[in-house]
Amino acid sequence: MIKWTKAVAMTATAVTGLLFIRYRSRKKRSEYLANLHSFRPTETLRVSENDFAILGTFEDNQKSAVLVLEKLPFHRADRHLWLQCLTLRPNLQNDIYASYRASVSQEIEPFKVSLIYPATKEHIQKYSEQEFYIVRETPTLYKAITEPYIASIPTSKLDWIYNILEHKSESERILYEDTDPESGFIFLPNSKWCHLNKKEALSCLAIVHNRSLRSTRDLTADHLPLLCKIRDACLKVLRERFQVEASSLRVYFHYQPTYYHLHVHFTHIKISNGVFLGKAIFLDDVIYSLTRQSNHYKEALLTYVVGKSQHASLYADLVAANAMS
Repeated sequence: MIKWTKAVAMTATAVTGLLFIRYRSRKKRSEYLANLHSFRPTETLRVSENDFAILGTFEDNQKSAVLVLEKLPFHRADRHLWLQCLTLRPNLQNDIYASYRASVSQEIEPFKVSLIYPATKEHIQKYSEQEFYIVRETPTLYKAITEPYIASIPTSKLDWIYNILEHKSESERILYEDTDPESGFIFLPNSKWCHLNKKEALSCLAIVHNRSLRSTRDLTADHLPLLCKIRDACLKVLRERFQVEASSLRVYFHYQPTYYHLHVHFTHIKISNGVFLGKAIFLDDVIYSLTRQSNHYKEALLTYVVGKSQHASLYADLVAANAMS
């Protein structure tokens, strides 16, 4: 039996605008519910990033009902209400980045709140509403436009990564480290994974020590020992420490990445954010491609998504080169 308190039963009311309730039973369509006081849960069917499905009955009708609570987008008009209601507890701090657990009340599961302060123009652009476009990047286009764009980004944008590599920040969170300057890396939970006991929210990063590696474009067969060590060592840590098998994990690079210092994402298979086509390249696919052709990623056509605001200068250069058609 599920512990179902009045506070939980009224979650949809307490956080109006965040949750949407879909009710399925044999009640007539004209019989609308005003609240969930008479709902009696019997089983949790599914808990995911975006919804919560519960099986139960109503006091006046013992036929089964499926209740689905779904997260809805935040509304601009609600921002003042949310800010006034949230209570924050610090999670971590690294350079200009901080994350918190934010609670609306003691009964409701906390939110994760991330803070970037002071935020740069690039941060503001990344989190702004914008248009996205598909780019088919040839090696020539990479050399002419993308690589100069990467080179133009100040290394100060990577200070939070260097703080981790130099053990200035988050050293207590490190799960594994290989200190070799060429083929070594640090493996730790991503700040997105607030509750390490929640396996289905698993999100980790493997960050390489070699600062000359910026993205998959820089990888050759010479880096296969590094890539294989990352895969094997990190999967072993996740299996032994968190009892999560490789078959339940996505292991991938982003291209284009948000930060141009090579890192590998490890996320639970139930997490869908950041793994769409045009963004994620699986680590095993990279290893396979480099095994067959040493310079594959220097010669390959790579298709990715570019944000008009997030990658403003790259987007402008691509448009000027007529590369968006």
